[in-house]
Amino acid sequence: MKVSCPKCGQHYDVDQEYMGYSIDCDTCGTQFLVTQSRVVRPTRIPFHPAHKTTKEQQPETATSSDKSVNLQREASVIHQSSSPTIKPLVCEMCGSSELVKTDGVFICQSCGTRYTAEEAKKMMTDGTVNVIGTVKVDISEKLKNLYKVARRAKEQGNNTQAAKYYDLILQEDANSWEANFYTAYFKVAGCSAADIFENIRLLKNSVKNVASIIFEEVKNEEERENAYEEISARLTYIGNLFYAANKNIFDHFNYSSDENPIDALIDHLQDKKQYRANATEISAMFYTLGDALESNYKQGDMAINIDTFAKLWDQGVKINGISGTCSETQQDYIIKIKQYYPNANYAKLAVETNSGCYIATSIYGSYDCPEVWTLRRFRDNSLASTWFGKTFISLYYTISPRLVENFGSSQCFQRFWRYWLDKLVRKLQSKGVKSSPYDDPINPVR
Repeated sequence: MKVSCPKCGQHYDVDQEYMGYSIDCDTCGTQFLVTQSRVVRPTRIPFHPAHKTTKEQQPETATSSDKSVNLQREASVIHQSSSPTIKPLVCEMCGSSELVKTDGVFICQSCGTRYTAEEAKKMMTDGTVNVIGTVKVDISEKLKNLYKVARRAKEQGNNTQAAKYYDLILQEDANSWEANFYTAYFKVAGCSAADIFENIRLLKNSVKNVASIIFEEVKNEEERENAYEEISARLTYIGNLFYAANKNIFDHFNYSSDENPIDALIDHLQDKKQYRANATEISAMFYTLGDALESNYKQGDMAINIDTFAKLWDQGVKINGISGTCSETQQDYIIKIKQYYPNANYAKLAVETNSGCYIATSIYGSYDCPEVWTLRRFRDNSLASTWFGKTFISLYYTISPRLVENFGSSQCFQRFWRYWLDKLVRKLQSKGVKSSPYDDPINPVR
């Protein structure tokens, strides 16, 4: 049979019994193993003369039994002449078949892993050996291609493909901020409205780690700044998108006359609870990334602009406000914003979410508008002057906050109260109650 030298390609005729042994190449001096993978021409099975049958010895007519014996004998000859199955010599670390023997050991030409002659022989018969140590394999070209495909899918808005390829990048490079962020981001972007809470929580839990990776791994200041701005813009987009979807589902509550009013009320209260929980989680996502960027800023990262994390906090505060999920957390972040921007004014937000004219503010969209100014004047100048009016005001402020909290965003609630308030406002204005700007008294009746 013919075999070839792995280094210079020189061909040699060798006998079958040399399979598994090392030979020296006369041309380049390289030692290499004789393996099945080195054979360059199929080997014919030799004919064993001991089994040759002369014409004189062979009967003129063979019976079926004689033919069977001859076939068995022929098969036996072939079996005896065949060599054991030899596996190709393949590097355990990188899968390359280019192993060259140098100074008594076999060296992989791709990754540099070394094998003794015994290990190489075992690999050809058993298929594996235990390799001790680590090998650094260059995957830069692979990563380059993965980034190219992932970014193309991102630009095309293909969430599924983008998530898939960023996940492959993450498997190869755990310190990639881009892969860490977008693996979570595109999984969240593809979720349904019913799964907003869990998916926003997933994204919220990832952004702190992403900000840390950018700070530690991205050495170029301009690249860090671009990375911070990119994740902030993406988070702002998806946070507001999810909040709008969340609010839209809640706003489309409609009571049917065929429906049991108690069941409808229970369903709506459950929707309201989920709506508020989702809004709180979206706000928390903005607060978390803002905190992470502020932390990097305080550690001296000049790539971060104060506006970047302050705007994230502002987004969280406003969603808390318009969803009626005001809390101590919201007030804490207002204070944090004012540490950097002392003139930031959240008074209107506080009034609109905690004001006296709860129902009117909900219906007309603002505490400061002509209709509400008329109603506030009527409250302070007429109702508050009688014991009956004071009782009504006190009862109103006890009940209306809960009504607005649970039903304020529903179309049914809006239509009902809009009709009656418009009628009342027109009547008051016809009697001379003004609709010009109005400031509440210092000690209003509540």
